[in-house]
Amino acid sequence: ERAVKEPILPLSLFSIRAFTTTTIASFVISMAFMGTIVYLPLYLQLGLGIQATNSGMLLLPLMAGLILSATLSGRFVTRTGKYKSMMLAGAATQFVGIFLMSQLGAKAEQWDVIWRLFLIGLGLGPSQSLFNMVSQSAAPVHQIGVATSTSMFLRQCGGMIGVSIFGAMLLTKMTESFATRMPGMKVDFGQMQKMAAMATESGAKLSPEMEGFISSSIANAMSYIFTGSLVIVSVAFVTILF
Repeated sequence: ERAVKEPILPLSLFSIRAFTTTTIASFVISMAFMGTIVYLPLYLQLGLGIQATNSGMLLLPLMAGLILSATLSGRFVTRTGKYKSMMLAGAATQFVGIFLMSQLGAKAEQWDVIWRLFLIGLGLGPSQSLFNMVSQSAAPVHQIGVATSTSMFLRQCGGMIGVSIFGAMLLTKMTESFATRMPGMKVDFGQMQKMAAMATESGAKLSPEMEGFISSSIANAMSYIFTGSLVIVSVAFVTILF
C-alpha cells in the first residue's frame, strides 16, 4: 500500500490519532456485540425454552434501544459539537448491560432478558453513528470516502472475529459441562436446536433432569462468553479515552 500512487487503504490515515482510536474502538465493540448477540437465541431457546420465532422477537428491544440512543446522541452532537462524552457513556452503558446479561441463569424470565437487551441497545447507539462521524471528520477531505469504507470494513471484520472467538468459547464450555454427565458426547448446537423445536411443536418434553441440565449448561456457557465480552468492551472504553 505504501508503494502505489493511489492505495486502496492509505496507511497515512492511521497516523491520525482520532481515526486510529475510533477504528480500534469500533472494531472491538463489534467483536463484543456480534460475538454475543449471535448466540443469544441459543440461550433463549435451549436455556429458557422459548420458541424460535419468539426468541427472534425478543431481540427487538435491543434494536429499539439502539435506534433511540443513536438518534438522541446525534441530536446532542449537532447541538453541542461534542461527541466524546456520548461515546464514553455508550460504552459504559453497554458494559453494564452485558454485565447484567452475564448474571442471568436458567430460571430467568423473558422480561429479565428484554430490559437488559434494551440497555445494551442504548449503549450501542452512539457507537453506530458517532464512530463514522469522527472517522470522516478526522480524515483529509480527499480521503473521507476511504476513511468511511475502512471504518465499516474493519467493523465487519471485528464482528466476524467476535463470532468465531465466542463460538469457540461457547462450544468449549458446553463440552466441559456435557463431559461431566455424558462423556464422549459431541456438542452439536444445530441438532440441539432442532430437537428443541421438534419438542415444542409436538408437545413432547425431555425428562426434568435432562431439561434442567441442558438449561443450566447453556446458561453457564452464555455467562462465560458475556464475561469475555466485558473485557473487550473495557478495551473499547479505554481506547475512546484517547
